[in-house]
Order: sequence, then structure tokens, then C-alpha cells
Amino acid sequence: MSQTQILNELSSIRDWLRYAVSRFEDSDVFFGHGTSNAYDEAVWLIFGFLHLPHDTIENFLDAHLTSKEKKDLSFLIEKRINDKIPTAYLLNEAWLRDYKFYVDERVIVPRSLIAESLSENLYPWIDNPEKIYSALDLCTGSGCLGIMMAHSFQNAMIDLVDLSEKALQVAEINVNHYGLHDRIELIQSDLFNGLEGKKYDLIISNPPYLRALTLLRLSLRLTIEKGMSSHFKIFSTSFTSSSNIMPLFTRDGSDTGPNLVRIRRLTGKLKYSNKRLTSLFLPSINMT
Repeated sequence: MSQTQILNELSSIRDWLRYAVSRFEDSDVFFGHGTSNAYDEAVWLIFGFLHLPHDTIENFLDAHLTSKEKKDLSFLIEKRINDKIPTAYLLNEAWLRDYKFYVDERVIVPRSLIAESLSENLYPWIDNPEKIYSALDLCTGSGCLGIMMAHSFQNAMIDLVDLSEKALQVAEINVNHYGLHDRIELIQSDLFNGLEGKKYDLIISNPPYLRALTLLRLSLRLTIEKGMSSHFKIFSTSFTSSSNIMPLFTRDGSDTGPNLVRIRRLTGKLKYSNKRLTSLFLPSINMT
């Protein structure tokens, strides 16, 4: 089908949703930057592009697109398939729970199980959220988890730390969007190197880690999926040299499904944490 035929024959959002799902199913697009299947990816791309709410799609399925909308949407669908650009980068948006964040190729698309725990104030690990006065989000990337921390721990001053200056530029966009510039400080640092003298009641980290074998297996995909491989390379260089961090990450031994990492309580064992509270590291899902 030619581009002209597509633009002429597809009229409603329902038409474009069906078309996008079919195209995605017939391609080798990787799902994993916020969705797990072709339908959810198509909904996100189409409704995000049209600035429509994702939770009431039935209200809009029979709405018709303008000629310009159809042309622009067709372009995005082809970019997603042919150039393997994640939808988050095409739309400059990523979601964690009910929070929307700006993202572009300066950061990895955020995915984290910590987001769900933050929505519950990290219970049961944190008993008194109101007693968290200082917190650190290490390897912050887009700043999403630090921003969610600011909403969960209203009394906390929060540092967002990343090695990448470009990532911190993205984090600043999100901090300003949520109006948290008076409570959040952005710090460029290679892990703890630039944090001498600071103490925190809570430390979280969602670093982009992979097992060596997995990284080798996915190297081609990471190169194709724009902006990914360089982040992992930077992270690997930094983390393997850090005696402060590596002992925190202990595999649970599972090779099936999401590979989580055990939480290890470190009260008084890490010089950047206040002794009265636990420093808590909850790394992300392992990509397999």
C-alpha cells in the first residue's frame, strides 16, 4: 500500500490504531520501554501524539484525524519500525505510575520497580516518611525517581546525582515541570565522588546494569535502539571500580522472569548514610 493510499483510506483513530498494531506485529520492534505488546505500544504512540488521555480511548476511537495529523502519525509509525526509535523518544514522554516525564536520547527510558514502592512511601522499609529529611537518587538519569521521592517524602531535601551532564539537563526539565527546584539539587558526580561530606536519610539507585552475558547478547539491539549502548558502557566503567556499591548488588539466583536484586540493610556501613536510618538500594529489572 502506498503512502497516498494509507493517508486516503485511514480516517479514524480506530483505523490508525488497527493499522499501527498490524504494522508493529509484522515488524521486529522491541517492546520494553513502557509497554509489552503491539496494541499497548500503538495506543501510547497514537494517543500520546494526539495529546489524548490513554484511559478513555473508547471516547475517541471514531474521531477523525486531520490531513496533517495523518501525515505526521504515519511518519512516526514508520520511524518506530524502520529506525527502531522508542516511542518514548518519538513523543518525548515516559510514564512511571501516574507521573509523566520528559525524555529524549540524552537519557535511558526509565523503567523501575522502585516507582511502585515509592507510591507507597517505600513501606515496609520506611516506617515514618515524615522523618526523611535528606535523600539521594544516585544515577538519576531523567530524575523521575527523585521527583517521585519528593512527592512521597514531603519533608526531604533531595539530591539528584548523575555522571552525565546531558542527563542532568533532562532531569532539570522534569524538576522544573513539577515545581520542585526549591527542594531538589542536581549534582554532576561519578557516583559518590562529588558528595564528600554529605549525609542522607535515604539513598535509592536505579542503575542501568546488565549481566555480562546479557549485555553481549543484547549489544546489537542496544546499538539499534537509539541512545542505549553508550549509557551502559559509561555505567559499566564507573560501577565496576566502586567498592562502595558493588557489595550492595546480590542476585536472587532466579533466571526466569524479571531478575530482581535483594535488598540488603546497610545501617552504619556506608559513610554517606545517616546511621539512624537504612540506606536502601533497589536496582531495576534486569533486561533479558
